Amino acid sequence: MRWGAFLCFLAAAAGAQDTTLDRRHVDFLDVVDPILSDTERRVFGELRHAYQRDAFMQRFWAVRDPYPETPQNEFRERFEQAVETAVERFGDARDDRFESLLLHGEPLRTFRTTCDLLRTLEVWHYPHSPAVRGEFYLIFLRQGGGFRLWKASDGFSSLLAFATVSTDRDAQLREINRRCSRGGDLLSAFGLALDWQAMGAEAPEPGRANDEWALAFLDRSTATPDGAEALPAEITLRYPGRRGNRTVVQAIVGIDPAHLPEPGDEARRFVLDGEVLRRGELFESFRYRFEPPARAGGEEAAIPLVTQRYLRPGPYRLVVKVRELEADRFFGGSAEIEVPLVARSEASNDPRPVRGSAIRAPGGSHTPIPDWLAEANAVSPRFIDSQDDHTVRIHALPERLITGRVRIGADADGPDIHHLAFSLDGRELISKRRPPYQVEIDVGAAPRAHSLRVDAYNGQGSLLATDEVTLNSGPHRFTVRLTSPQRGATHTSSVRAVAEVEAPRHERLDRVEFFLNDTRTATLYQPPFEQPIGIDPAEPLSYVRAVAYLETGAWAEDLVFVNSRNLVEEVEVALVELYTSVTDRSGTPVAGLVESDFEVFVDGERQVLQRFDNAANQPIHAGILFDTSMSMDQRLEAAEEAALHFFELVLGPHDRACLITFNDRPELAVGFTGSKEALAGGLADLVAEGETALYDSILYSLYYFGGLRGKRALILLTDGGDSSSEYRFDDVLEFARRSQVAIYSIGIDIGQRELLFRGRLQQLCNETGGRCFFITGASELPRVYERIETEVRSQYVLVFESPEGEGNTFRKVEVKLKNPRALGRRGVRVQHIPGYFQ
Repeated sequence: MRWGAFLCFLAAAAGAQDTTLDRRHVDFLDVVDPILSDTERRVFGELRHAYQRDAFMQRFWAVRDPYPETPQNEFRERFEQAVETAVERFGDARDDRFESLLLHGEPLRTFRTTCDLLRTLEVWHYPHSPAVRGEFYLIFLRQGGGFRLWKASDGFSSLLAFATVSTDRDAQLREINRRCSRGGDLLSAFGLALDWQAMGAEAPEPGRANDEWALAFLDRSTATPDGAEALPAEITLRYPGRRGNRTVVQAIVGIDPAHLPEPGDEARRFVLDGEVLRRGELFESFRYRFEPPARAGGEEAAIPLVTQRYLRPGPYRLVVKVRELEADRFFGGSAEIEVPLVARSEASNDPRPVRGSAIRAPGGSHTPIPDWLAEANAVSPRFIDSQDDHTVRIHALPERLITGRVRIGADADGPDIHHLAFSLDGRELISKRRPPYQVEIDVGAAPRAHSLRVDAYNGQGSLLATDEVTLNSGPHRFTVRLTSPQRGATHTSSVRAVAEVEAPRHERLDRVEFFLNDTRTATLYQPPFEQPIGIDPAEPLSYVRAVAYLETGAWAEDLVFVNSRNLVEEVEVALVELYTSVTDRSGTPVAGLVESDFEVFVDGERQVLQRFDNAANQPIHAGILFDTSMSMDQRLEAAEEAALHFFELVLGPHDRACLITFNDRPELAVGFTGSKEALAGGLADLVAEGETALYDSILYSLYYFGGLRGKRALILLTDGGDSSSEYRFDDVLEFARRSQVAIYSIGIDIGQRELLFRGRLQQLCNETGGRCFFITGASELPRVYERIETEVRSQYVLVFESPEGEGNTFRKVEVKLKNPRALGRRGVRVQHIPGYFQ
């Protein structure tokens, strides 16, 4: 091989430290001082290099971005505008007026006192703000060279210039009103002064973020702790191929097992952090976690920790830190590398020394990379742009419910493609022999989820490539697919696991974990999600599993058997999560039940529970579908307050909520978020107008929930029936039964004579495992919301494997308590969805 590298990294600090702050870093600390926490300040000071401080600055603003799905950072823009305003008006951005600007924005009007009865005051008037609903005033009291925000707890006397003759507050106020200019405005300000304590809330700290991000940032840097015990290791660089115009760079850290204690029952655990620098700036950073299992026959060779990056040819600096978790030992160092342009004839996996002398870690010795890794590298495609590759990609579909006729397009690359076949729900509909590969298909008038598949064939009818998507699956579709190893392929010593992840557009992917059988071998926190995995010859029958996680905790998985040809038949295992409420006669949840208290039947056959949990332990996605049609005009303000109360009740650290309003049509006011402030902003200034497209809005809401896992609840708030929808109630009911989203409907002042509409709301709730409430006025909403929140949190989660059956068939479910009398409650009731679709 012409291009290859073998490097031993110095087990010391990664290069010379930059102890002097650049001007941009000094300016950053000065500007963000009002919102910089002590922990963030400490972490910034402990960073050793300028490029790490630059990355810290980017992350500092990113964690404060209220809407990361947008290209702008709304908080940073608001902060910088507040700083500019504060410097222009006040001379600096260091007193309470700046913080108030940041939290509430510009006031409607301001004025200062010129009255000898009062100290110098500056008064700001707001009709409302992003943080406070309703009219309020802020009173700032001159103190030293600046102003501080007056609080009611400071006492009214703190506003007075001197002790007045009267100590009666009413008399003092009358005197202020008589003698002070703008006395009436001052009395209004005193009466409506913002008082967080009186509101039963803590004053928000705008711009403050959870310090955990800063500690995690420091942990993921490549600096090894001072005085840490060294972990002897070395690294081999290989260039096994090319991906487009980038070279595949495989960095393999070899850990000598001779320097490790004997492994116990637990697998050894290593965390590897790396940085790639180009021209002195951070090009990319990466993190891996490895838990390599002990192999049969001992560990004569190195324990390989394999990382893979795609880099354009050129010079780079590679910095690596490895931490062995059991003994808390560290290996760290850096080296200059020259990434080559790999030609087809030069691709190989044999390492060769690069220019310059090799540097060996103190105490280390040459530990060859084990032979089993060669098989995984051998199946890695050398050139992704090779003419031997075939790909099919379906064009992006509109993010909405699709019914009727729709145009579908696809792209195909590779030689000898004869035609593309388009299939819907497993039935081939039409084929195209030449580009553009576009067809029009009819998916039916009723909204349904459909499987759309496009296959590429050669002239002999052999399948070359395929792509598949789900129509009407919602914007939160989250999947992981193992594209390697091939199902049923034979491997003797190792496999190359490759995962493709499709994450929701507005969610952040946290990590992908790879398993061999039930043993987790590696965790990757960034793409590419490719990892070689060793197979123990003593266990030839194996499966590889990939599990992807979002930052919200949602997960998706895929599994592939290897060495399973003629031995096992792979089947789709569908696990059903059944959320079950148990209440007594009064509607109070029955707590403290355990798995052995329940029996689950599907189509009359008893099922074995695979898992049992409490819904309180799981994240919840809840949404309010809020009627803003003209008939809600007199109830709107009270309904807004009650909805905000529900969001405050239901939102925990890992929960998400959304707000959808509707009249003539539905509108996503606030997408799924954990921010109560964003939801409060969505509820502010709603206007009642238009007709009621109820059924269309329910369909849209259920579609928006699509792709989410775990407990999902839609709370429908309306005061009347449908008057302008395109879809029928039967369409809504069928889609709802398939969505597995629990619907809780709240009907306001819906008369007893409206039997048909009341019955339809009741049916929607019964079929989805929710509950229906009818109230006479908006004043009852807080109580209903509290009851819904209690029920959602108190449910039990019964997980079982769905028995085999034909696809798209409805399976009837029944849950029984084995001994309800032993609970000591009367009228115990079990409630859940009546069934599910296979």
